Amino acid sequence: MLFNDLFWLVALHFIVDFQLQSDFVAANKVPGNHESWPWVLTAHAAAHGAAVAFVLNPVFGFAEFVFHWGLDYAKSKGALGHGSGGMMIDQALHISLKVLWLGLSLAI
Repeated sequence: MLFNDLFWLVALHFIVDFQLQSDFVAANKVPGNHESWPWVLTAHAAAHGAAVAFVLNPVFGFAEFVFHWGLDYAKSKGALGHGSGGMMIDQALHISLKVLWLGLSLAI
């Protein structure tokens, strides 16, 4: 169960963050790039939340939604660094959150 859930959390993260993220979403979830950036970023984070809710439950899905939104916003503002280094930090934090959600779900 533990490794099965961890596999799906990580696999779905990469599917949603890379394969399913269109060029439109990638460019326009960034503040200032499009007048509807808050909606684009919210939709992107909601997809991540839905993936976590599917594997674990809606409470962790909502937490994922909130934290994914915040991390992507911070990344867009340069708070995680720039270029590939910033992307690596961003991805490490996203995956760390999946491990945290799984650990918390096992503890309750």
